[in-house]
Amino acid sequence: MSVSEQAAHIERIKLAKTPFAETVLVCGKCARKFLGEKNAKGVAKRLKAALKDRRWGKVRVVETRCFDLCPKRRQVLASGRTLAEHRLVVVEPGFDIDAALGQLLGPVGD
Repeated sequence: MSVSEQAAHIERIKLAKTPFAETVLVCGKCARKFLGEKNAKGVAKRLKAALKDRRWGKVRVVETRCFDLCPKRRQVLASGRTLAEHRLVVVEPGFDIDAALGQLLGPVGD
């Protein structure tokens, strides 16, 4: 590919500012096996409800496909912060939302 062709391809790529400060990813496959939840929407709803009362700013909660960790009867969560550190957050049924959000997003106001 010539330099001019590369430049033409780069011009077709644009970056956009997100309307949210952070992203939390919820494994959809884990959620089906997670006690008390039928899908990731249940876990996502709990996280969203908790985030409304906290000061982490706008956080988008997104259901994803499998992270390939697949712990039995546990839920895998991730965020930009944890993925940058090459970590996933694994929670058990009845997990403490504040502790999980602390691991995912850091201390409030961080």
